[in-house]
Amino acid sequence: MEQIEKLHRRIQEMQFEFEREAAIITAKSETRLRSLALLRDITSIGNSITDTSIMMQRFLEKLNRFFHTYGASAFIITPEGKVEFYHTDTLPDEFTKEIQEKIATSPEEIMKRKVEKCGFIFLEEVKFITDNTELSHIAAKHGIIGYIRIPLYRGNEYMGAIHLYSLRVFPNDDAFEKLIKAVGEEISVALENRRLYNDLERRLKESLALYEISKALISAVDYDLLLEQILWIVQESFDYAATSILLLDEEKNELYVKVAWGFQSDVYHHRIPVGKGVTGWVASTGQPLIVPDVTKDSRFIPTDLDVRSEMAVPLVVGGKVIGVLDVESREVNRFSEQDLWFLSSLAAQASLAIDRAKLYQQLKEQAIRDALTGLYNRRFCEDYIKQEARESLLKGFPVSIIMIDINGLKRVNDTYGHSSGDTLLVEIANLLKSMFPDVPIARYGGDEFIVFLNKVSRDELDQIVSELRRTKVQWQIKMSEKYPFPMDFAIGAATATRPDELEMIIDYADNLMYKDKHGLI
Repeated sequence: MEQIEKLHRRIQEMQFEFEREAAIITAKSETRLRSLALLRDITSIGNSITDTSIMMQRFLEKLNRFFHTYGASAFIITPEGKVEFYHTDTLPDEFTKEIQEKIATSPEEIMKRKVEKCGFIFLEEVKFITDNTELSHIAAKHGIIGYIRIPLYRGNEYMGAIHLYSLRVFPNDDAFEKLIKAVGEEISVALENRRLYNDLERRLKESLALYEISKALISAVDYDLLLEQILWIVQESFDYAATSILLLDEEKNELYVKVAWGFQSDVYHHRIPVGKGVTGWVASTGQPLIVPDVTKDSRFIPTDLDVRSEMAVPLVVGGKVIGVLDVESREVNRFSEQDLWFLSSLAAQASLAIDRAKLYQQLKEQAIRDALTGLYNRRFCEDYIKQEARESLLKGFPVSIIMIDINGLKRVNDTYGHSSGDTLLVEIANLLKSMFPDVPIARYGGDEFIVFLNKVSRDELDQIVSELRRTKVQWQIKMSEKYPFPMDFAIGAATATRPDELEMIIDYADNLMYKDKHGLI
């Protein structure tokens, strides 16, 4: 009986051992399956999400749930050397705020905990974290006793680290260690892929922006529209906080804002002396410039924006600076050498487009200007009546004109020569410019002029003509001192209130001017 009992006990012990071993194998299998599922999910997240910030947030949330930790954070060092900080919502605000203030802004602090040999830090208690680092003090203050740090490498490049914080001690076995290493490798691969993707996307944007500028170079003829188009291409491609094109006023040796985007106040009245400010320095040297932190650069001229970094490149045509393309950001160290290269390339294309459009504008202006007086010519009058005047009438606004004919110009030419006649024409032109500084004035014929007055009613026109007649009296007194014969100019004025009256308005004013010339009115 005793032997039978021993045999039964042995069978029970063997059964227990078998069940225990089976349970261990099952637990290890489940752990392995959970680990494989975790790695699969991390790979899936890395392959499906193109935005780095969203991807890192998903990684941290996944790891936090899987390891049942207090919270998770990540410090990612960008190719530009900046530190991006991510964290789960489970971490207290004061904890994340302290980390951001003391660690996240300092790549040097992150690099202190770089691990060269084992590839990761696996520690059971927070007190063993690298001595005398800010993280050890912050963690201890919040009662964190379990800590895992997973450095992220790609080749020899250190890209940052994942931090897991726990209020309990982590397990310390080979399987757990292998899982942590595998997680770090998968996230490192995903980060590298995102960098490659972002770099490719950026290069594509740059190529498209340069292509758009090239198209503008070929097709642009409207100078102002071209500048707005260039600004739109830059802003649409890279979404800067503010963008502006400043052109050079050679006479005053100042830069003035021609087009701008992103500023809250009116910057068009700003004028910057060449040599002053970031843009003034670029204009004076002809060299591009990056200011990583404007608070540390005395050249920076503050605006209404909370700007932290600035980049400016010269617009150069034929070796001569004609302006500056300027972009600003609310982030410190926002711009890289790659950004500078691209903006310089874009500025080179833009400069050619601007020069071409400016030349076209000058030729167009010359075609509608009278060479002697600088006023508009008859061709302008015809275009103005067909477009601006008609558009004004269609909107319900009246259009008035004043025609003027010089009496005595032929006598001046015959007596004193055509140069004196030209001088008389210029004097009349200057008189009209002084009386009507903000309206179109044209030399319609040899000795005839037209003043266009949009949104001026018949009653208002009568008052203006009366003022002109009073001015004429003063002008006649002045002319009597210069010429021995009387000088005069006839006046005719008319108003159109409907589009169908527009074609006859010049004829009507011309008829009134003829009557005034011959004393019939």
